[in-house]
Parts: sequence; C-alpha cells; structure tokens
Amino acid sequence: MSDDLKRRAVDGGFVAVAKLTSRTFWQWFSGHHVDSILVLAVTLFLTYQVVRWAMTFPYDVMVHEVPRYTGTDVGVIVAAVLGPWGLMQAALVKWYLELRIKTNSQPGVSP
Repeated sequence: MSDDLKRRAVDGGFVAVAKLTSRTFWQWFSGHHVDSILVLAVTLFLTYQVVRWAMTFPYDVMVHEVPRYTGTDVGVIVAAVLGPWGLMQAALVKWYLELRIKTNSQPGVSP
C-alpha cells in the first residue's frame, strides 16, 4: 500500500507522508484499544474523585464549619451526588464494554 503512494513524483511530498503516518497511527490506535482504555481510565479517576469527596464532605461540614446541617442533611447531600454518579459510572462502563466488543469482534460473527 505504501508503494501506491509513491508512484508519482508529487506523491512523495508532505501530504503523502502525512496520509501514511495518519493511517499508521490510527491503525495502531485501534489495534491497541486506546479509546476504550481512556474511557476506563477516566471512569476510574472520576470515581476516585467522587468517592474521596463523599468521604471528606461530612467531616469538613460537621467539624470545620459552623454546624448548619444535621446528620440527615449531610447524608441526603452525599446521596444526591453518589446516586447520579452511580448511573453515570454504569453508562461509562457500558460504553467501555461496547468499545471492547466492537474492536474484538470478528467480521461475520455477531456478539
């Protein structure tokens, strides 16, 4: 395929090299599942951040500030953050699994 790009003198220029490099990069990108790994990494990082917040928020509110929330209020606030995050996390994991199935499936074989 690379010989086809160099048949004419003008094909050895910057555009031809850029096309070949781009094609090679995207083949590597797809072959190593970089997109699905990035989705998984972002999901894990955001989960860490949300859980860290949920662990420190009650302590910060009850100890470092004037107690303006009751224990029930703090629990409701934490649940209001963790509930939607659980749904978002499920959607991200589903997306990750779909990316893995799409890239690992063979032609003609349905998952």
